[in-house]
Amino acid sequence: MSTSRNSGHSNGGTSFTAPLDGLPTLSRYDVLLVLIALGFVLSVAAYLVLDVALHQAAVVVAVLGSFSLADALFLHPPVEGRR
Repeated sequence: MSTSRNSGHSNGGTSFTAPLDGLPTLSRYDVLLVLIALGFVLSVAAYLVLDVALHQAAVVVAVLGSFSLADALFLHPPVEGRR
């Protein structure tokens, strides 16, 4: 399904510059999504390495992820037309 509207998420006003030419730049929202996923991977690693229950580690990461989503959606929302 194709739409003509450009959301501007991957090219928001707060882009990080790529260290090498040819690599895409990451927006603030891309970094937040990667950090949320990385948090869940680290919670599984904590479960395997440390003596932490998986559901306890997942709850901590879920709370931190919800704060990240609240920041991205309500405190610094993407603005249409901003590049």
